[in-house]
Amino acid sequence: VCTEESYPYTSGKSSQSGTCQTSCTKKQLTIGKTKKTSGESSLMTVLESQPATVAVESGNAVWRNYKSGIVSQCPGGQSDHAVIAVGYGTSTGDYFKIKNSWGTQWGDNGYMYLKRGMSGKGMCNVAEWVWYPELSGSPPTPSSSQPPTPSSTRKPFPSTSEPPKPSTDTPMTTTPSTTRRPFPSSFGPKPSTDTPMTTTPSTTRRPFPTSFGPKPSTDTPATSMSTPTTTKRRYTRRPRTSRQPKTTGPSTTDTPSPTTEPSSTFAPKPTTQPSSTSAPTPSTPSGNGVKDQLIAQTNKIRAAHGVAPLAWDDALASKMQTWASSCPGFKHGGPSGWQNLATNTACGSSGKDCMKVVGASWLWYDQEETFWNYGSNSCNGDWAKCGHFSNMMSPEVKSMACGWSQCANGNYVWCNYNTPVKNPKVGKITGMTKAELKASLTA
Repeated sequence: VCTEESYPYTSGKSSQSGTCQTSCTKKQLTIGKTKKTSGESSLMTVLESQPATVAVESGNAVWRNYKSGIVSQCPGGQSDHAVIAVGYGTSTGDYFKIKNSWGTQWGDNGYMYLKRGMSGKGMCNVAEWVWYPELSGSPPTPSSSQPPTPSSTRKPFPSTSEPPKPSTDTPMTTTPSTTRRPFPSSFGPKPSTDTPMTTTPSTTRRPFPTSFGPKPSTDTPATSMSTPTTTKRRYTRRPRTSRQPKTTGPSTTDTPSPTTEPSSTFAPKPTTQPSSTSAPTPSTPSGNGVKDQLIAQTNKIRAAHGVAPLAWDDALASKMQTWASSCPGFKHGGPSGWQNLATNTACGSSGKDCMKVVGASWLWYDQEETFWNYGSNSCNGDWAKCGHFSNMMSPEVKSMACGWSQCANGNYVWCNYNTPVKNPKVGKITGMTKAELKASLTA
């Protein structure tokens, strides 16, 4: 594997984040099983020798608006995102240092400081789910002759010369997203923050497809001479990416990974033309609870933006359900196409019961709609930031099909759309507010 010196956050001679070098200083290591632990003390122990993947609660204003300082409050929702814990320390307070996948323009040059010394799950759930690979070999020689100890004087390398200051960001009160990033076929950034892990808590998955946009660096930053010492990994490997944590008790034998498309699935290239020559007739209630919820709530959301309703593709839905019934866990797959994935809230077997529950369609829409630029018909950020919204709201889409699981490794729902475009022209919501739209979904 390459050492971290070869792949700092600002890479090579270009001084551009996301640019990888073509060569590196390699160190021979053996990578064993992915191990899981929890608790702040356990996380600190792991950080003595290497970074760790952690699940956090990020679908809120605290994370969206974070610029600097130590975060001391989160809304208290479920974990919905995987990031890398790279160190811990003490400045204006005890903290864990977190590396995110949202680029250097976010946060403190791509990093966040979370308050350390909390009980239970830790700040923003940082200590609830911790994964790391077993490594053996000869790591690079530490810069200090003193053995690392999990004390409050250990500090990660901050990305600025000043220690973090307390954060003033206020958390939002809305329910955090529990969706996985959407999956079209030929574009979308491949984030760097996820490492192989076991089956995991309810989270957000990138939309499919995934192949445009910059690739953030996969390793922790180099030392800053003006900043305190840090507890961090001395050797790194590029993590595989494809799945994120769930909250219902992971399996210790499965070691999937957080955010790229599975090798077994291929999605069609985006097209600027609708996939159908005529608009199909919208589906009528079938008595199947989840199906009726998904199609009805999707069409209510589209109607609020002046977008035509979708039909249910029964043939595709059968294939989607075959995939879902195989209990694949929280990862994209099954029939190729432009796919959204989310945690599925159980709602009973009847359409009447499920229509009382706000389902995955709202999760895919709500948060990402705020990032959609209606003037330019594009996302304010890379495509994956709005991918669920783009897939579901594209006027070019004429039909959809979904499958959902009720398995020991979690309840999830997958929906494919036929067939969106990368930057669809979607009108603003009219005739109601978003709060009124949400209320109408269960009316």
